[in-house]
Amino acid sequence: MTQEVKEEPTQWAVLNTKGKRGWGEVFSDGFVPIMDLAPIKAQLSLASARETVYRVDLQAIDASTLEVLYLKIAEKAGAGYGCLVSTRGEVEKALAEEGLALRASLVEYTVKAIEKVGAIL
Repeated sequence: MTQEVKEEPTQWAVLNTKGKRGWGEVFSDGFVPIMDLAPIKAQLSLASARETVYRVDLQAIDASTLEVLYLKIAEKAGAGYGCLVSTRGEVEKALAEEGLALRASLVEYTVKAIEKVGAIL
């Protein structure tokens, strides 16, 4: 499945220390494109309570980063993290159909910006 990358996103969730430990290999700069600055409540699995999450803007992620993301989720599924999908292809299909949620507990803050910057002096 080929995904066309849209314009540079302007809304970001910035990962906290815990978020960087879990997802830093995918989002190395700590910035995750999100669809809305406001979090929502969602039930992430059948056995879990509703959690506060941000909806990840998958269309804003380039193909190489998406590939790392798919493989990371498939790896977690193989390690018994309770994911319902286990192969890279199943992950891609599930994310295309249902989207991806980022737990608010992994986010330091959100920001809306015209341009993402690496550092501010």
